[in-house]
Amino acid sequence: MEVKIVSKKQNPLFQRSEVIASITGFNATPSRKEVALLLCTELKCQADALVLREIHQPFGSKTATINAFVYNSAETAKKTERGYLFQRGNPKAAAVPA
Repeated sequence: MEVKIVSKKQNPLFQRSEVIASITGFNATPSRKEVALLLCTELKCQADALVLREIHQPFGSKTATINAFVYNSAETAKKTERGYLFQRGNPKAAAVPA
């Protein structure tokens, strides 16, 4: 897969960079973990300081647009962002039978 950074804007108030990227060269829509790893290698950031806001792939297209925030630190990300954004893409805990 190939990553192209479309725009990158600094937001000093929230201590983050707001990134819009484009990913091409895949057959099926990539998972959130795959996208996060690609963006982390491209932007040279920590995985826990990256928050994927949206992965948008139009029907039938082989290109996906990603909106992501890259924070200066993981602590800042956890203070600013809502908790469910960090849980997306992780497997759900198995239900315990009664």
